[in-house]
Amino acid sequence: DEFTRAFLEREGVFVAPDIAFPEERDPPPPSQAPASAPSLAVASAPRPPPARSSGADKAKGRQFLEHDRNVLRFFATSEHPGLGGGDTAANRAFILHYFLADDTVEVLEVLQRNSGRDPFPKLLRRQALPKQNYGVGIRPASDDTRRR
Repeated sequence: DEFTRAFLEREGVFVAPDIAFPEERDPPPPSQAPASAPSLAVASAPRPPPARSSGADKAKGRQFLEHDRNVLRFFATSEHPGLGGGDTAANRAFILHYFLADDTVEVLEVLQRNSGRDPFPKLLRRQALPKQNYGVGIRPASDDTRRR
């Protein structure tokens, strides 16, 4: 605008000349559209049917809809009477959340005041637990391991 242009010129700032805006043109009617434009027949071509989901997918979806925001909360303690010098020094409290919507679990540690422990809120992040428990440090051997 003229006010801004005059102000900037008084301040010694170089201002480029105005640029003319291009004229707005209406799009051509469909009869005059270029040949490269997709036709209505191509745009409305039949599409393949969507992939069918398995029964397990439908059951998971139904489970999610029925149990969304439903959580089971359990309180647990870890008791180690021989550690820490006293009977209660090594006992730790936990909260276990089981999410019914997607069968996942998270374990949160309850911070006890003056316990000397750093705040470490999540012992186990929200995740699905494995169906098979192999124990600590044990995993099934692969075929290569069995051949040796």
